[in-house]
Amino acid sequence: MAEGQAKLEQGQSELREEMSGLKGEVSGLKGEVSGLKGDVSGLRSEMSQGFTLLTELIKEKM
Repeated sequence: MAEGQAKLEQGQSELREEMSGLKGEVSGLKGEVSGLKGDVSGLRSEMSQGFTLLTELIKEKM
């Protein structure tokens, strides 16, 4: 009985370690997604500025 309890506790400990590692990975992925969202936002801003400049140039040429 004591041997079974020891194996159970060891398994629970290993599971906790694995869960902790997975939580860290998820946290890292959330950070990467946040960074990508920032990149996309920056690209949208640059595209908007580019279209504005292009529109102004077209108006000047007409």
